[in-house]
Amino acid sequence: MTRPLVLAVCIGGTLFATFANYVVEDLGHDEGMYLGASYLAMDKSLYSDFSYFQAPYLPLLLAATFEASGASRLLLTGRRVTFLFHALTILAITAITWHFTANAWATLVFTMLLAVNGFLYGAGYSIDNTIYASACLMLGLLGLLRAHEAAWRSRLLPFASGVLVAIAAGFKLTHLATLAACITSVTLGGRKRAIVPFLFGAALGLAPMLVIFFDRAPEFWFDNLLWHVHLRATHLEQYGAFGFAKEFLDDASYYLAPGPWMGVLVLVTVFSLLLFFREPGHDRGRFWSFERTLLCLVIAASCAAILTIGAVRHWYLQSLAIALALLVPSVYPALGKGSRKAWMAAVILAVAYTAALEAPLLANVKRLVDSEPGRPQHFADVGQKLGDLARHLETRHVALIGNPAVVYGVEAKLSLPAEAATSAFLCASSTLAAERVSPDLLRSRHVATQPDLAEAVTQGQIDMLVMSETVLDAEILCGDGALHEALRNSGFLRTALGEGWGAVVVFHR
Repeated sequence: MTRPLVLAVCIGGTLFATFANYVVEDLGHDEGMYLGASYLAMDKSLYSDFSYFQAPYLPLLLAATFEASGASRLLLTGRRVTFLFHALTILAITAITWHFTANAWATLVFTMLLAVNGFLYGAGYSIDNTIYASACLMLGLLGLLRAHEAAWRSRLLPFASGVLVAIAAGFKLTHLATLAACITSVTLGGRKRAIVPFLFGAALGLAPMLVIFFDRAPEFWFDNLLWHVHLRATHLEQYGAFGFAKEFLDDASYYLAPGPWMGVLVLVTVFSLLLFFREPGHDRGRFWSFERTLLCLVIAASCAAILTIGAVRHWYLQSLAIALALLVPSVYPALGKGSRKAWMAAVILAVAYTAALEAPLLANVKRLVDSEPGRPQHFADVGQKLGDLARHLETRHVALIGNPAVVYGVEAKLSLPAEAATSAFLCASSTLAAERVSPDLLRSRHVATQPDLAEAVTQGQIDMLVMSETVLDAEILCGDGALHEALRNSGFLRTALGEGWGAVVVFHR
């Protein structure tokens, strides 16, 4: 079996394990928000008819997919689309590594290092805009790395790269900083033929988002900027400047610890750079090649975006982790025979250590092979029960609070209220942030608050309220009991649906 064939088989096996993750895993972080917004976008206008606290491309893409496919299980369909972008990310990383090393074994072990790392595998099992943005960014970087001045692709590939990196920003606005980093790299790197095509491509990739922005500027600004400013201001007010900084540093230190996440990637990167600079007879000034300058600028842009956000979470760190790790294969060609063996040993050791701590990878493959029903199927089944209950009770107006509740509402094909996408996102911290915004503005942005829900129940404007048990137990939206009292006084009955993380309570007349 030739080396490229071994590489293809191993990457294929990794993709299969990743697919198993999407098919069997439980509900992910804010998955209800993304799925709810995509469902609403099928017949409503993004931002004007409902709020969505992210850039616009994900719900538009999934809404078009749902309509074109006529799918009945929307959670599973959305996850399959997300998996395709996850697969594109892994394949782009493989191609970039091959571009640097031209060695099948080096490409294999490094791709496996990222593929089993928590930033790709552990964080990649749900509908989330992060992996969509990462796929577009990695493909865009691949195009820039493979564009040569003297070849026909010196203009075509930069144009395609500009489109892709701009689309990444359309999935996740923080990648506007990455787009600026790529423009800077192309400009400073002497790629004169690439500058204009890249800028034209970027303009094309941003065009749909700009159309939405100019059409719905106030709503766009509130959802994508002002709400998040209020959220961080609330954290700052709640914890104080010292406490806020301490929380940020505690989160950062958690991800930098030598576990299966960023810590391993940092250690391997530092070791590879030490090998590079200690290589005898090597011109160390050549470190700042176009390729490494591009990666370092992307790393700097990702760090700047995280500092601007003021929080450290794995979905914020994904592009930073990947770009940082890509410095590892970039130094491979400059290493001597002995250093390459040390490089290979370090990466293999890191892969083994990471894979050992990511045990669910093989467990999920076994569950898929054994035809064990995954959690998306469970959500589809419970959603069907919710739909049957709503139709039996002739329910007209439904309120949904919490991630699982919104997913069940989507799977039941209920007529979702405009507040559905935001009620999936609301948690303790964002509810506190809502207190900083005027009630009228919140209502105009379709944010469901406790007083509004209690009043709607009292006035008979809500026939059914579906609430996640985690929200109910924590009393996140019901801290003073006003909503509970309104439900009790209005004679609402209580029915439990689902189990575990997906458990919800249905209040109905």
